[in-house]
Amino acid sequence: VDPTYYGSGTYTYRYVVPGQSPCLADSALFTLTYVPPPDAGIDGTLTICSNDPPQELIDHLDGSPASGGFWTFGGSSHVAVYDPIIDGSGVYTYTVPGTVPCASASATVNVIETPGTTWYADVDNDGAGDPDVTELACVQPVGFVASNNDLCPCLLYTSDAADERSS
Repeated sequence: VDPTYYGSGTYTYRYVVPGQSPCLADSALFTLTYVPPPDAGIDGTLTICSNDPPQELIDHLDGSPASGGFWTFGGSSHVAVYDPIIDGSGVYTYTVPGTVPCASASATVNVIETPGTTWYADVDNDGAGDPDVTELACVQPVGFVASNNDLCPCLLYTSDAADERSS
């Protein structure tokens, strides 16, 4: 008998022992109640930049986590969404309560938050950025540089412009 084939529920079975002379046949009824164990999924990881949008934590668990669970962080209740503006790196635990006689099941998401870097627009393509035009990102955006020391951010970089700056 494999109750996982039929799913959760209560099943009644008859077990029969055939008779063999001089013994008579006999049978017994038994009832089986199958309660599937809870599935919290498999531990996962979320790597996120400090300026990324909020993420559903359950999307970062592997496997097939059941709905109806709850999240905790550091032993305290937590919403199901990780928001890098509000939350911090660490281990977030998802718990799906068990139904008697099954215990609860838990899985974790290890959140690794990378702080964003301030990048400076390099409109004139001289390798120096405009301190007044910035973008916060974990990966360097196209047209932006790490330095903010462009004294003439709108002066396009040409050999003539370079001569003007050096004189």
